Amino acid sequence: MDDEDEEAEGPTDYIKPDEQIHFTNIACRYLDSHKCACTVYEQRTVLVPDCVKLTQDNLKDIFFMPNSCSYRRLHEGRGLPSWHPLLNNGKKSLMHKKQMSVRNKTISEDAVDMEKFEDYIVTWAINDLD
Repeated sequence: MDDEDEEAEGPTDYIKPDEQIHFTNIACRYLDSHKCACTVYEQRTVLVPDCVKLTQDNLKDIFFMPNSCSYRRLHEGRGLPSWHPLLNNGKKSLMHKKQMSVRNKTISEDAVDMEKFEDYIVTWAINDLD
């Protein structure tokens, strides 16, 4: 690997045609995996400067989100999925039942040896039921 390749490692704002995205079950230390919610939501962008804050303006840049991501679906004109809480009186139960949430599927970044992140690659994140 030459120096140019080493500099290219890490997150980018785009994906090259010959690259592939792999999803892991590694989650932010502030994620409550059972509730599927950030435990420090109001301070998240201060405590985790790389935390993605989705807005109308940056939805076009969320190529790294799975196909099942509701924000991505909306941006691509596919609408909300049938299991989404906004279509179910604000309840997350159908989302959990259909296994479209991260409920109890993640491991905190604090418990992972990042040198072995390949051991945490998952395929469930790419499922899109409708």
